[in-house]
Amino acid sequence: MKAQDLMTENPGTCEASDTVRDAIDVMRDEDCGLIPITRGNGEARVVGVVTDRDIALYLGEEDKKPSEVLVEDVMTTDIVSCEPAADVAEVSRKMERAQVRRILVVENGRLRGVIAMADLARETGPREAGRVIEKISEPGPSR
Repeated sequence: MKAQDLMTENPGTCEASDTVRDAIDVMRDEDCGLIPITRGNGEARVVGVVTDRDIALYLGEEDKKPSEVLVEDVMTTDIVSCEPAADVAEVSRKMERAQVRRILVVENGRLRGVIAMADLARETGPREAGRVIEKISEPGPSR
């Protein structure tokens, strides 16, 4: 199985110049906790990601309204991604190493989809999914 078979295609996105309120709206509408940040007049060039955790921590620390904060102030530019042709084992390894629960599927710098831990679990089964969750839950870099 390849990343392109697991991914959610055409995920909702924001641009860096959008507000955090816009990102929250996309998260609600898409029922997700990560929004890819893109630019480029429909080119979907990935420039970062923002998670629900990023938003909560930033707003809590800065005590600001979501409509007053730009996505670029909250987003992470350290993107964890794979190619559409990556196999499931590679996707798992990248998630484990970076300790992330979601990974972008990117081809030539353009967003193609997102794979969440739940997508991986459906494909690999509970045993492998549990192993990956254990690895990404170990103390280490925070995301």
